[in-house]
Amino acid sequence: MLKKDLRIRMDRWIVQARLAGGLDDESDAEAALRSAALTFASQDRIARAQGTRKWLHTGTQVLSVFMVAAANTPTGNAGSLSGQADQIQRIFANLAKNESCDTIKTELEWAAKLHSKLFASALLAFAV
Repeated sequence: MLKKDLRIRMDRWIVQARLAGGLDDESDAEAALRSAALTFASQDRIARAQGTRKWLHTGTQVLSVFMVAAANTPTGNAGSLSGQADQIQRIFANLAKNESCDTIKTELEWAAKLHSKLFASALLAFAV
């Protein structure tokens, strides 16, 4: 679903966050979310040109939350975002139940509870 180069960049970011010792507290998570959002906003000009502002903003939030969650979990990676939108929302809901994701539980729950069409549109802003 997501562009291959975007998934590669996400995976690199996730690995770097893990190598740095993960995200220990809420301030780390907030900084990581800002970092991930900036990464998305600056690297995909095609998505910015094609998506509406709301979709792109929501997509950035959704993907940023996923990256921070994946950096906190031993098996998370950007490849998990290659499925259907409803499957991805289930992944987010399951991540929100994970104790190691407590620092971003609110954001994960928000993403999991988004209206399915808005969630799918947000992901499409970054799709092939």
